[in-house]
Parts: sequence; C-alpha cells; structure tokens
Amino acid sequence: MKAAASEFRPGLVLWLDQQMLMEDPTVQETFPQRYGTVRPFVCVAVTGDQSTWTPLTGQHRDERMPIEREWRSGGELPWRVGETYLNDGANTYTGPNSSFVAANGTERTLPTKRARISDVGVEAVRAEIGRQRHRCQRNAS
Repeated sequence: MKAAASEFRPGLVLWLDQQMLMEDPTVQETFPQRYGTVRPFVCVAVTGDQSTWTPLTGQHRDERMPIEREWRSGGELPWRVGETYLNDGANTYTGPNSSFVAANGTERTLPTKRARISDVGVEAVRAEIGRQRHRCQRNAS
C-alpha cells in the first residue's frame, strides 16, 4: 500500500522509483546517478512539506556502511534478515513530499508494518552523509 506523506519521519524505509526522482525537476539530487531502479530508501529528514531520502542496497562493497540488523524493523522478512548497506552517503534526494509519494508506487507493506531504521541507525546514516558531503556535486538542502 502506497505511503502517505503523513507517515514520513526519519527512519521510515520505502521502496521508491529512483528514476522518477532523478527525472523530477523539483527533487534535488546531490550526487547524480547514471541510472535508477526501484530500491529501498530511508528518510533522513522532514521539514514541513519537504523531505530528504537516501538509497540503500543489498550489494556489499567495502566502502559501503552496513545498516545493522538491530537497527532494522518492520517490512518484509528479507529486509530484516538480509544484508543492507547505505548505497552512497554522497547521494541524497530532497524535495516535496508529494514527489516521494509518487515514486512509492510499488510499496507492498501496510502503514503498520512499514520498514524502519532505529534512531541510532538514522544518526549513523546522517553521520555518513556528513562524512561524504565533500563528494556531493550539488549542495544538499
């Protein structure tokens, strides 16, 4: 079930169409990607009707920060037990909540069962985004 903007809080994880976000002129991408796919994103900030999200991945690379299992809850079983990493701390998307609602067309969970990252995990993700800020090609909002 597609998420509503009223659900948006730091730590919420939704499966978003990255290509839609990349093509949306109202969404600022800090480290442009060559292509996008439907993938999990974690919300790292909400201010009014704007939010900031960063993509996650199940593909290991030494430079990727792991999203620890104890930080993860809700969602489908693979989310809770599989390997998950921050895709790239330099890559964030900031824009109107309506853009992220539109990009959430394939969500399979109900609001009460949404995937989430704990406050400790969100702080770790924010810290990694801060460490990667020097790599951003566009300033984050």
